[in-house]
Amino acid sequence: MTGTIKVMFDYGAYPIWYRYNDEQIFKNGIPVELSDAMEIEILFDEIEKRYEALFINNEVEFSYSGFQLEDEKNDFLKLLEKGMQLLESKCKTHFTLIDNSHIEEL
Repeated sequence: MTGTIKVMFDYGAYPIWYRYNDEQIFKNGIPVELSDAMEIEILFDEIEKRYEALFINNEVEFSYSGFQLEDEKNDFLKLLEKGMQLLESKCKTHFTLIDNSHIEEL
C-alpha cells in the first residue's frame, strides 16, 4: 500500500500525519508500516515535546512564546532535520514524504 506522510505542526497533535492513496483524510500518528522504526517514534516524540514547549497554555492564556535562545532553535531544527532524513529513508518505498513543517516560521 502507498500513501502520503506529512510532517506538520499543530499544537496538541503529533507532528506526523499520514493517509493512504484511497483515503481523503490524513490521520495523526505513525502508520503501521513504520511501527518497527522505534528511532522515528523516539525522535518525533522529542520533536513534539520541544514544539509544545514553545507555547504558554494555562487557564488564563494560550500563546506562542517561541524559543528563548537561538541555540535552542538550532538544536530543534537539527533534530527535525534528522527526523526528516530518517523518515525519508524508512518510508520511501511506501509513502511520499511532504515537509509541511514551516520551520522558517518558528
